[in-house]
Amino acid sequence: PGPVPEGRRDATGSPPRRRQRTAPAPAPNPDRGCPWTGPWSQLGQHRTECAFVLLPCPQGCGATVRRSGLDDHNTGCPQRMISCTLCQGSFAFVDADKHIKKACPEVIVSCKKGCGMELARKDLKNHLQTECPAQLVDCAYVVQGCS
Repeated sequence: PGPVPEGRRDATGSPPRRRQRTAPAPAPNPDRGCPWTGPWSQLGQHRTECAFVLLPCPQGCGATVRRSGLDDHNTGCPQRMISCTLCQGSFAFVDADKHIKKACPEVIVSCKKGCGMELARKDLKNHLQTECPAQLVDCAYVVQGCS
């Protein structure tokens, strides 16, 4: 590192020795209530497990939560993954209404043509193509000009 400047030498003319940190390390999150104090050598480890550190929501909802509150947050997070009780599909809780109203293949729906039939959404396409009495179909002789 180069020579030690004159003003940086002790009374014997030797460069000063590095002093060990004897005071305990301060809590890294005292403003959030962290009471921890300990040796400097353990500060890095404490930072990886401190219950008072703020973390982004792992589900991606945008919330910032104390590590100690992650379990509670994950239980009520709008982005938590849930399973549909009808089709067992997985989606974010916030999308549950959309799934039921538009996507779940097992939801019972009424025929779009008004025939009165109620069936699973997954069966609606086949019903309209092959079974629905209200579905207009071309005459078998349309190629000969029948309308």
